[in-house]
Amino acid sequence: MVVIASRVSIALDDLTPMATEVQTTLQDVQIVLPEMRNSLKILGQLLPDIKNGMGMLHQLCQHDQYCKV
Repeated sequence: MVVIASRVSIALDDLTPMATEVQTTLQDVQIVLPEMRNSLKILGQLLPDIKNGMGMLHQLCQHDQYCKV
């Protein structure tokens, strides 16, 4: 029984740094997720303009044999 308790104690000691790292990672994720949400919202608003610009570029490139889109 002492051997099992000793092994459990060693296993818990090994997990402590990992638990701290997981906690830090989760805190970072809580910061990053709202930023990602805002970035996706902005990108969603820009996509129609990007699509329109690509259409214009395609029209311009139709008149130049060296232009590739």
